[in-house]
Parts: sequence; C-alpha cells; structure tokens
Amino acid sequence: MKETLSTISIETVINDLRNFATITGILGGVCYFIGYLTMNFYLSRFGAHYASLVQARYFTTGFLFIIISALTATGPIAIWGLMQTGNYGNFKKFLFLVSGVMMSAITIWGLGYFLVSFPFVKFGRPFYPAETRRVIFLLSFTGSQILLWCPVFFMLILRNMEKHLKIREGETNTTSIFGSVPTIRTALSSFVIVLFLLLSIYSYAIQAYPQIPTTFGGGAPKEVRLLLSDPSAINGLSIAVNGQLSEPVLLLDQTDRTFFIMDIQNSETLELSSSLVSAVVHEK
Repeated sequence: MKETLSTISIETVINDLRNFATITGILGGVCYFIGYLTMNFYLSRFGAHYASLVQARYFTTGFLFIIISALTATGPIAIWGLMQTGNYGNFKKFLFLVSGVMMSAITIWGLGYFLVSFPFVKFGRPFYPAETRRVIFLLSFTGSQILLWCPVFFMLILRNMEKHLKIREGETNTTSIFGSVPTIRTALSSFVIVLFLLLSIYSYAIQAYPQIPTTFGGGAPKEVRLLLSDPSAINGLSIAVNGQLSEPVLLLDQTDRTFFIMDIQNSETLELSSSLVSAVVHEK
C-alpha cells in the first residue's frame, strides 16, 4: 500500500514538473516574441534595428508587457466573471461594464505613476518633465490595451451574430455565419488576433516603452557621454568630441556589439561599434 502511494506521489510530482516546464517554455517563448518585436519597433523610429536574434532583454521586455497587460485586464475579467454568476438586467450589466472600465483606468494610472515617476532621462534640452512623460504613457498604453482587446470584442460580436442567425433559421445545423466552412472562421479569427496583437505591441513600443526606465524592462533613453578609444574613427560624424570624451548624446540602447545613440543637437541616429567605446559616463 505504501509503495503504491509512493509511486502515485512520484508520478504526480513528475506530471506537475512536466506541466510547469511546458507552461514556463510557452511563457518564455511569448515573452521573447513580444520583446523582440517591441525593441525592434522602438528602434525603427530612428531607422535602426536589432541584427541579433539572441538578447536577454527580449525576455524582460516581453515579460513587462505581459505583466502590465495582465494587471490592466484583472478588473474587467473579475467583473465579467461576476456577471456570469447571476441573471442581471441591462442596467446592472451597464454598471458592471462601467466598473470594469474604471478599474482598468485606475490600474493604468497607477502603473504610469509608478513606472514614470523617476527623473531617469533627458529628451534633449529642454527635456520633458515626469508629468508629460506620464501623460504620454497613459494615452499610448491605453490605446495599446484597447487594440489588444479588439479581438475579444470581435469574437463576442461574431458569437452574437451566429446566435441570432441560428435563432432566425430555427435551430438548424448552421453554427457559423460562414455556413459549413469552419476553416474560414478559424482563419479569420487567427488573422484578427495576430493583426491586433501586432498593432498593440507597435503602439506600446512607439510611445509607452520609451517612457519606462530600463530598470523595469523599458527603453527610456539616457543622456550620456562616451569615452572613445579612437576618436579619429568617428571623424565626419556629427558627434562633437573633446579629447576622447564625447559631448552629451542620447543612448537609445546598446548590445554587446553596438551602441545606438542620437546626437542631441540634430537628432541624428548613429550606430557605433562597442569596440570604439571604452566607457560610458552617465549624466546626473
């Protein structure tokens, strides 16, 4: 008897570990995909892109997007679950809907206040204050979340149309507005999901992501000076150099091979090899 219980316990643990590994792998893949798109969409604003497919920051960037999106969706999902527990009238359903929207708005405001509350970046001279960056984050992230939820609205509308069609045709075998070709519905639904997911990530990457400090997985630029190993190698570029130390530039991002910087004076974006940079001096 003891051996049987022990065998069952071991099998349960193995199954739990297998399920955990599967979920972790899927989550890691989703984080990588979202992070890769986010960082490349962001750099595309400046005419640059990441050539490397392997970057640890892809995971942290994607994980941040998933976490703040999940926090924003918690309120509406809880309200939706509550609505399914009883037969409420239209007015109460409307109040539930308003409550869900308000919970999301409060969550987004809280995220903006927390994530964009530090003087971490100067956007040229004069630079945007924290309040301005926070407003940019709130507006852009709200738009991103609306786009992210558009497929859900599409599915609900499609389901409602099919329900009315089914009633109108007297409970026939027709279960889809596409008739007996469910593949069309699957293809259309997949297309809508992918399209709005890409639009949501793009909206987030272009405006919200640059307002979040890199400490939290964002891409806020930093004003720095570069200590160059060979200043003559950048002759002809717009960067002014005093000895080996450059004038202040915006560090958009960096990898183990490349520094993506922007000249503050003329907003020109440059890619410098990391071999040319001996050190980075951060401006206070």
